[in-house]
Amino acid sequence: MLTRVGWLDGWILILFSVYQALRAMVDSDPPLICKEIVKGFIKIYLTRCD
Repeated sequence: MLTRVGWLDGWILILFSVYQALRAMVDSDPPLICKEIVKGFIKIYLTRCD
């Protein structure tokens, strides 16, 4: 079920994923950037399907 809290958590996860990706970019490791983005979206997908 997607409550307001669940929706907010989704956005927090998105922002956190973007932050992780940017941090990886600073470390200049492109494969890691992709991995973090994919991992973030998988997390969001799983929480929405719960």
